[in-house]
Amino acid sequence: MKYPEYEKAFSPARLNKYLTACGGDTMAALTLYRHNIKLCQKCYGILNIFEVVLRNAINEHYKAFFADPDWIRHQLQPGGMLYSYPRRASVLNAIAELDTGGCYTNDRVVSSVTFGFWTYLFTRVPLSDQPPIRPLHGRVCPGEEPRRRRSHRGIRQPQLQGLH
Repeated sequence: MKYPEYEKAFSPARLNKYLTACGGDTMAALTLYRHNIKLCQKCYGILNIFEVVLRNAINEHYKAFFADPDWIRHQLQPGGMLYSYPRRASVLNAIAELDTGGCYTNDRVVSSVTFGFWTYLFTRVPLSDQPPIRPLHGRVCPGEEPRRRRSHRGIRQPQLQGLH
């Protein structure tokens, strides 16, 4: 394929950053794009494992926290932590499909919802109208201590020697 065909297939917007990085050399831009694809392929397996481990750890945390093995379904209900989740309808649809197919389990819900669902749980939004719940970080990431936020007033500015 020639560069215009790639551009048509992938869009000028996608390829333009590679073209710019290569000083307008279309062959070098396509080579760089291919290298990026190969790099992404190498990272995919690691990211997949990370996602599975993270969502399972979050699920176990909230099953224990709520003392409810079906916490996702129940927290989507009015008054629940996930009631205001922006993509609530998509999670309820996944649950309904599993119910309809007669194969509903919490584990299947865990593997059916998007990664965005799990990352949403690290924001303060689901907790905004709930009693205070300590952040997930220290319990979901074993061996990691949650970082304490410091106000900008408490942070010393670096001393830059020799700059005028």
